Amino acid sequence: MSLEKYKGIIPAFYACYDDEGNISKERTIALTEFLIEKGVKGLYVGGSSGECIYHSVQDRKETLEAVMEAAKGKITIIAHVACNNTKDSCELARHAESLGVDAIATIPPIYFRLPEKAIAKYWNDISAAAPNTDYIIYNIPQLAGVALTPSLFDEML
Repeated sequence: MSLEKYKGIIPAFYACYDDEGNISKERTIALTEFLIEKGVKGLYVGGSSGECIYHSVQDRKETLEAVMEAAKGKITIIAHVACNNTKDSCELARHAESLGVDAIATIPPIYFRLPEKAIAKYWNDISAAAPNTDYIIYNIPQLAGVALTPSLFDEML
């Protein structure tokens, strides 16, 4: 894996809505093109800045599809695919891989403090759903409630 594509400015991508409060493909494409013109190296799509926790799986797919349509291989795309359940996370991971993103990323499920063995299984299952795509574990313990530890890594594949 080459880490070169992950160097530079890769901002979190904000959700774009139409006047009725629905995900806007047109505004998503416009923001993507604007950020590319400003020289970003990539985009982190579907994280908390993009309000992912409030979006349906379909909304998240539509946002990523619009970003990928506009990016057209010009920049690095990291798709945050974490949900509070493995099924939806794996669905988003498979979808992201089918679109050709550079990487998927996740935090652990939030709210309940899960044992490390359960978190490792969650991450391994998501990674297996997109086996040909780089996988980034996003360590943000102040929001996820779990910090990465050596023992957690020992639980992983």
